[in-house]
Amino acid sequence: GDTIQMARYLPLLAARGAKLTVAVQNPVRSLIESMGGGINFIDGSATPAGYDLRCSMMGLPLIFNTTLDSIPAAEGYLRADTDRQAVWQTRLAQRWPQFPARPKIGIVWSGNSDHNNDQNRSTTLQQWSGLLDFPAYWIALQKDIRPPDMATLRACSHIAHYPDEMRDFVDTAALIGQLDLVIAVDTSVAHLAGALGKPVWIMVPANPDWRWLVDRTDTPWYRSARLFRQDRVLSWDRAFDQLRAALAAEFSASA
Repeated sequence: GDTIQMARYLPLLAARGAKLTVAVQNPVRSLIESMGGGINFIDGSATPAGYDLRCSMMGLPLIFNTTLDSIPAAEGYLRADTDRQAVWQTRLAQRWPQFPARPKIGIVWSGNSDHNNDQNRSTTLQQWSGLLDFPAYWIALQKDIRPPDMATLRACSHIAHYPDEMRDFVDTAALIGQLDLVIAVDTSVAHLAGALGKPVWIMVPANPDWRWLVDRTDTPWYRSARLFRQDRVLSWDRAFDQLRAALAAEFSASA
């Protein structure tokens, strides 16, 4: 997620004449490489040979003296692969051949269980049951599912899941490109949807990560994002109530 969020600065560095070598984690390397711009990308664990300056990607906002009013490319700076989008369009049409007028909504209910703030940012799929009653085509955007959630997912025949077909973040981006909305907890997929400029509703803990600020329902990092916050630690009740109301307001005419 950090890499996806900060990739927006790479073209700015290149535009200033820097010869860039960027070490990127393998799961997102193909996605970030699609930005082009003559940037040399290497494996995230590799050590570049010969350089004058080194900077963490998370340090780039400071390098560019970023303020809330000068965050670059908030409207979207990544693009989903056209050919893979066509594959996903066909795949979804095969899943729902009639395709009546219903929104296609991707969901992410939990992140990496090893994350040091996982208990605050992740939910269980069971907690989404009241939301998933809304008439929509629901698509799980998580590749890895925890055992309790897998049992719930198997019982939810109305949720599509493509763990084998989502080979990397390029595929995930292409699938998101076919959706009307993404609803996600604070994970890399939330950043991906925002970087693509896709409408994304992000569920934010009561004690949020720095990037989500406080006391606001929008974020200057992604103009297409809307934030739904906990009102108290470990309680998602208000956020789900607000999400249900927002779905009804946004899609009731098409549902």
